[in-house]
Amino acid sequence: MHAFMDESRRSDYMICAVLVGSGELADARKALKELRAPRSSRIHMSQDSRRAATIVRGVLSLGLRAELQMVELVGQPERSARDAALAAMAVRLDDLGVRQLWIESCGQDRRDREVLRNALDSASGSGFPYRHTGGGDEPLLWLPDVIAWAYGKGGQFRREVKDMVTVREVR
Repeated sequence: MHAFMDESRRSDYMICAVLVGSGELADARKALKELRAPRSSRIHMSQDSRRAATIVRGVLSLGLRAELQMVELVGQPERSARDAALAAMAVRLDDLGVRQLWIESCGQDRRDREVLRNALDSASGSGFPYRHTGGGDEPLLWLPDVIAWAYGKGGQFRREVKDMVTVREVR
């Protein structure tokens, strides 16, 4: 199983990882490319929110599941919240038997690798390789962006994705 991870910020800091089986990778990539807006290189909800209903329904049709780690941002720096959510996600993905993690690159890659390495060193599983890459380079990185956006947006969008998402609050 592979995991594709991205973050989202609202009143909470969220890290979302979508789980995709090895046999589902090609079909999921194809489906996501078909959901892109014409002349667009990728899906990113900050730019595609007018098409949100179509995109969310398309992602739901893939039948995948997601993990969401949430950290309250009040009273702490965003980097601290990211570290806590990232460490918790690494342990959770290790428990789930993930074999490869893809993370959307965001200029914090070096610190992310340190957090992941420390979290996986203390985890009970066998660990997994991880890599940062640009969202335009890997269509499956669009998945956590869509799911985290929908969950964070709330209302109907949250209701639509809630059955595919396991949410954990990190303290």
